[in-house]
Amino acid sequence: MKKFKLKCNRILSFVQSIKGSIQSKIYNPFKKTQLTFIVFIMRLSSTFIIHVAVISVVIIHGTFATTISFWPEKFEEDLSFNFIESMDKCDNPEHEIVKLANMGLRVVRDNFVESVNVRSINLEDNDIVDIFPDAFKGVPNLYCLNFRRNYQSNIINSFLKSFNHSSLTKLNLAGTISPYFDSNSQHDDRRISSKSVLPNVTHLDISGNNLVSLPKDLESLFPRLTHLYLSDNKLDYNYQRIIPATVKVLYFERNSHSISWSDLPRNISALFLNENSVYNIYDFPNLRLLSVRKCKDIDTLIYKLGQYKNLVDLDISSNNINYISGQGFNSLKFLRRFSIDKNALSSVSFLIHLSSLTDLSISYNELTNITSDIFSNLRNLKRLNLRGNRMTTISKNAFMNLRMLEKLDLAENKLSTLPVTWMNTLIGLRYLNLKSNLFTSIDSMSIYGYSNLNHLFAQNNSFMQIEMESLEKLPSTVTVHLSSINNFTFSQSSSLSVLSTAHNEIWEIGSDEIINAHALKKFTFIIHVAVISVVIIHGTFATTISFWPEKFEEDLSFNFIEPMDKCDNPEHEIVKLANMGLRVVRDNFVESVNVRSINLEDNDIVDIFPDAFKGVPNLYCLNFRRNYQSNIINSFLKSFNHSSLTKLNLAGTISPYFDSNSQHDDRRISSKSVLPNVTHLDISGNNLVSLPKDLESLFPRLTHLYLSDNKLDYNYQRIIPATVKVLYFERNSHSISWSDLPRNISALFLNENSVYNIYDFPNLRLLSVRKCKDIDTLIYKLGQYKNLVDLDISSNNINYISGQSFNSLKFLRRFSIDKNALSSVSFLIHLSSLTDLSISYNELTNITSDIFSNLRNLKRLNLRGNRMTTISKNAFMNLRMLEKLDLAENKLSTLPVTWMNTLIGLRYLNLKSNLFTSIDSMSIYGYSNLNHLFAQNNSFMQIEMESLEKLPSTVTVHLSSINNFTCIT
Repeated sequence: MKKFKLKCNRILSFVQSIKGSIQSKIYNPFKKTQLTFIVFIMRLSSTFIIHVAVISVVIIHGTFATTISFWPEKFEEDLSFNFIESMDKCDNPEHEIVKLANMGLRVVRDNFVESVNVRSINLEDNDIVDIFPDAFKGVPNLYCLNFRRNYQSNIINSFLKSFNHSSLTKLNLAGTISPYFDSNSQHDDRRISSKSVLPNVTHLDISGNNLVSLPKDLESLFPRLTHLYLSDNKLDYNYQRIIPATVKVLYFERNSHSISWSDLPRNISALFLNENSVYNIYDFPNLRLLSVRKCKDIDTLIYKLGQYKNLVDLDISSNNINYISGQGFNSLKFLRRFSIDKNALSSVSFLIHLSSLTDLSISYNELTNITSDIFSNLRNLKRLNLRGNRMTTISKNAFMNLRMLEKLDLAENKLSTLPVTWMNTLIGLRYLNLKSNLFTSIDSMSIYGYSNLNHLFAQNNSFMQIEMESLEKLPSTVTVHLSSINNFTFSQSSSLSVLSTAHNEIWEIGSDEIINAHALKKFTFIIHVAVISVVIIHGTFATTISFWPEKFEEDLSFNFIEPMDKCDNPEHEIVKLANMGLRVVRDNFVESVNVRSINLEDNDIVDIFPDAFKGVPNLYCLNFRRNYQSNIINSFLKSFNHSSLTKLNLAGTISPYFDSNSQHDDRRISSKSVLPNVTHLDISGNNLVSLPKDLESLFPRLTHLYLSDNKLDYNYQRIIPATVKVLYFERNSHSISWSDLPRNISALFLNENSVYNIYDFPNLRLLSVRKCKDIDTLIYKLGQYKNLVDLDISSNNINYISGQSFNSLKFLRRFSIDKNALSSVSFLIHLSSLTDLSISYNELTNITSDIFSNLRNLKRLNLRGNRMTTISKNAFMNLRMLEKLDLAENKLSTLPVTWMNTLIGLRYLNLKSNLFTSIDSMSIYGYSNLNHLFAQNNSFMQIEMESLEKLPSTVTVHLSSINNFTCIT
């Protein structure tokens, strides 16, 4: 048994290695992910349980470390390639950038940016129709400017007419120039003077404009142009010859006219002609890169490729080529990267001539076998892609001379076996993909003894069982990637070193199933990337140590505010048009008997048609919140009628100048124009100084009214309908006239007001008066609200409360008195019905036995952020119902031994940020129902294992860090 006893220092070493690995592996995509890290420490048995999403667990106890991975997607590479380099979007993180993409901009005004440091401006995806002459004068060092996809007008007219910039180097005008632009008719309108050129522009993108012409003075406009993007236009040979002679890299893809090779600049070094007709051919002595994917009339070009003797990069993919003569390639001595994917080749013997190749992709052709002569002359090859052919056999000497080869993809073929010595000379191979073939075992792949291999992809083959002996023969550095463990049986082994179980929910590994316990002499655990939980069970109890408390820690403070519905109830069919730039809502813009909610918040709506919502007869909730452009009540309520609408949100929509006297006639509602079933209305946040006098007839069933953040005096407070039961009247700039409010109100929110006056509300169940002025009279007379259930008097700087104020509140269940200045809370003795009590951030220094003695129904108690140094051993004696207790952020250094004796229901205890020096000083032993103990940010420097063993079997101890702890067994 002692062999399996984990000593504390080893556990912490284990934990530290895990945490360090996580911190080193998790980058931006995981920043918002909440991670749970848990170690269960137990005795007797030796079962390893990995929950939910462990990426890899490494158990090293031998001289090698074979790895099995069930998450191949993370490591698998695509060895196919193309040479296209997209035009700069002006988002280089090394530059100071102004990002205004997709912002709805229509006009770019003079000096809209003024900075000598800004190098890039991104204006793509806007609706720009006008650019002022000095728009970019304030950015003298501008390097990159992006106008891509501004389709509203011909930007070249407004932009190039008088634009001058001496530093601009990259200009993107893709998808901006009108397809009707013609140099003859428009040339005079945009003639550029000698001072109006762009002398340093080297990269220009005017693709995607359906251009039928180019300006004849293009070369004088851009005298240093080297990279020109002309794809997706309609330029015939007359305008192809206008391309400046300075251009070295030309993108001329998908041009609707045939390419006139003889009219292109002769000194071009890179030519992209994908998806064109290329039957003609011409000599380009400096051509280094040629891409002719998916072209028509390609035969002549293929036959005469040899004349481009300086080619380095060549792409002839997707051309349905079924034969290539060696004669076309025998002079391409400098060709290094060659893509011939997606053709119909059954033979590639012409490759014998291409001795300089480093990258070769022949995927998705018709190859059936690889003989020893095909690649015999490709001694410099580093990456070879043969995926998706029909290969059944590979000669044992097929790759004999490829000593430089690093990556080989043979996936998606029909291979069932490979020769024993086929890898003999592949000494540099790091990456091998054999997935989706017909192999029946690891042995049939014949990859033993090649110590440099890092990744072997074997998923989606035909083997049903993996022999551990097969894995033991593999190179010590290799990771074997498999697709799933559901169909595999692992034979017993004493030497399995690495097991990766990504994307498997729960897997239990017994010590007799995989790990030979007698061979377990030394081990190290390493958890990579995203550990959810690791459980090591070897005992009869399971204390848990967690170093990520944020996931479980709760805020036991509370308030009673329930915001108005945003009309996003997932149980409804919803139309979500929030923040879409809408200005007009037209008749029947939605037609559906099933739609119950429409969300139109955060738009710029200025007009609502009379029958806009006629097509949604069962509409329940409608949200116009934060449409500030006009007075929505004018256009909306003037003739609006809906018999089903129940919730209406008009917060932040009504003009602050609305006045019933001046506007009432304009929006008078006839008896048929009322909203008979609206129960919830929000017109808060409008700075209203008045209310319509016929509010009650307009909303005859109104029960919930939100009037916060307005300026209503007593004349309009009395207009509130008598039907209202729940009233939000927060932050009203005038004092509250209690006597003018409906007498039958059951919930009243008066936060941040002056409440010196008081009135009787016999049905009042909820009262919230946070952060109010003139509160003393109200506090003194609270007893008259005998039916109160919920009360919030937080943030009022109260330093004393008389018991007389509370002795009649027999039904009070939830009470918040946070952020006051109370040093005594003896008045609580009267509140025997309380279930939730929050007294955080007051001035309490100790808790005596009498304070909570009468609160027998209390379930949640928040004492966080006081100044407590002592707690009586009987302080919580009668709180048998208590489930959650927060004592965080006090000055406690010890607790009485029996302080928890009667807390039989306690599940959650927060003692963080106190002065405890050990677990023992918290005195929490023997309480078997406790689930969470928060102990982070205290003063203990070591953890006694005996202390952990005394804890309840169900508890998780949450700590902030392991860096400062030492361990004593």
